[in-house]
Amino acid sequence: MSPTEPAFLFLFLPAFLALFALGGKLGGGRAALAVLVVASLFISGTHGCWFFVLAAASTAANYALLLAILKLEGRARGIMLAAGVAINIGLLALVKYTIWLQWIPAVGLVSLALSNLVPVSLSFLTFQRSVGLLDGVDQAKRVRSGLF
Repeated sequence: MSPTEPAFLFLFLPAFLALFALGGKLGGGRAALAVLVVASLFISGTHGCWFFVLAAASTAANYALLLAILKLEGRARGIMLAAGVAINIGLLALVKYTIWLQWIPAVGLVSLALSNLVPVSLSFLTFQRSVGLLDGVDQAKRVRSGLF
């Protein structure tokens, strides 16, 4: 589902905004975040099963990395941040940009298959999750570990 489709604009978006506001009002920040995560995974699911699995696995991995970052201190925290950002950008590069390597016989079919799986939103998700990890490192902006 693309943000420019009528179904997104007139059905999904109003329903999401209402549920997000209701979740925040009745259940607080954690409920609002839960609505946000479920809505994000729903949108991922509209792009196909493989993208849903990729988005769900990435969400779980980044949540685990965030929890580790919050528990670690000093240099270990920075190393975990660097690993998380490298994984996020590496996944983006693997899935989105291997099409440039299609001239290599062993990579050609894989690159075409991967490029067909990925909607534009993968770039947004990648950078959003990387910023979330960075916020976890930042002492001034303490991140709650309820949901990512």
